[in-house]
Amino acid sequence: MKIKILKGFTLIELIIILLIGGILFAIAGPLMFDLGSLNSNAFINNTKFGLNYAQRYAISKRTDVFINISSSNIKICKTIDCSVLLKINGQSLSYDVPSGYSLSVNPNIASFSYNYLGEPSTSQQLRITLNGRNVFVEQGTGTVHE
Repeated sequence: MKIKILKGFTLIELIIILLIGGILFAIAGPLMFDLGSLNSNAFINNTKFGLNYAQRYAISKRTDVFINISSSNIKICKTIDCSVLLKINGQSLSYDVPSGYSLSVNPNIASFSYNYLGEPSTSQQLRITLNGRNVFVEQGTGTVHE
């Protein structure tokens, strides 16, 4: 009678693999699931989208669109006092700054607008900064880029 030898891992080897995996997850897990950077990326991407949309809306509707910038949010509005927000599919174009982050604008202005030609009302390039990441609105053309 032949004895069949089973091949596989021993219990000690399995425990060591699980231990190494647990240590790696404990170190790399917080880096992989950093919600702060996800929120800041979402804010930057939404800001770029919203500003591009505002410019296109101003051109297509031949009207002015107003952008109100504060330290806590960016609002894209149909009226100069921001009492009527611009919407897409019922969703208002208002973006709150993620907690723990700071928003700044250079030059230091609280609002600007796009006219019916899609030109921004700023006399120079506008830079919106969220913790070191910049979104630029070009003077004259209103082009939005990072």
